[in-house]
Amino acid sequence: MIQQQVALYLLTFVRVAAFVGFLPIFSGRRIPRTVKIALALALSIAWVETVQVPDIDPLLQSWREASWFRIGLRIVREISIGSAIGFAFGMLFEPARIAGSYICQEMGLTMATTADPAADSSTNVVGTVFEALATLMFFALDLHHTPLYAMKVSLERLPLATTAPI
Repeated sequence: MIQQQVALYLLTFVRVAAFVGFLPIFSGRRIPRTVKIALALALSIAWVETVQVPDIDPLLQSWREASWFRIGLRIVREISIGSAIGFAFGMLFEPARIAGSYICQEMGLTMATTADPAADSSTNVVGTVFEALATLMFFALDLHHTPLYAMKVSLERLPLATTAPI
């Protein structure tokens, strides 16, 4: 019983950590890694109790007889689901970045690029302003609740450690 709970907490944490790692609001260098890990841990602890697991995989009933390859497949599955959700919500900010780059090029300001230590690349001023505006609109329109809700729904619709195919 304790092994099952540890496995469920671990798989939930892996999915939520991949989600937090890929979401652009949290994935930058400006936020320390300890804050990202603490956020993933807090969210996974809050969500693991609300998720109902219909059928526990026999893999998780006894870790001693479990195949490490199958456990690894479960972890890769959770990482891919969490990172896909984070990446999908990250695409919300790409139009602002592209529009800023296009406007900067049309204005003739392409020589005015700045080194961005958080992104390991050079960015233009207009693109940075557009990204900041997109982030402010994201919070002003209360859209920051949507990725969290989507992650919670994914834990319900794509359950952890079930006998469903990987």
